[in-house]
Amino acid sequence: MDNTIMVAIISLVGTLAGTFGGIMTSNRLTGYRIEKLEEQMKKYNNLIERTFKLEESSALQEQSIQNTTELTNSKNERRFRMSNKWYDFLKWVAILVLPSLSTFIFAIGKIWGLPICEPIAQTITAFAVFLGGVLGISSIQYKKDNENG
Repeated sequence: MDNTIMVAIISLVGTLAGTFGGIMTSNRLTGYRIEKLEEQMKKYNNLIERTFKLEESSALQEQSIQNTTELTNSKNERRFRMSNKWYDFLKWVAILVLPSLSTFIFAIGKIWGLPICEPIAQTITAFAVFLGGVLGISSIQYKKDNENG
């Protein structure tokens, strides 16, 4: 057999082995990355579930605050009045800014592997729920005051 043919066959075998090895390594790396993304999604979904629980808790607290407010109102005490401008601004913050900020901080924390970002995002979410509850009570009180004249 000619040396040129022998070199070509050896080159072919080497190329096939290298290509196959590269594909296998790439598949393992892709599988590993998908595994890590699935773990991150589980953590994120857990955060969403906890947010829903906070919202449910907030509804119960809102009802409790409403009952307390009704008792306070029955004593004819002066109440704090918020301007429509402040109400609209705080509503915008509670509905759009704080949830967006929380999601951004959570995502950046996961991307960069910063462990402190998750508690910060949860705190911001809890504050957003609290602010939403306070604004809801304010809205209910405003409607009641306008109905009663």
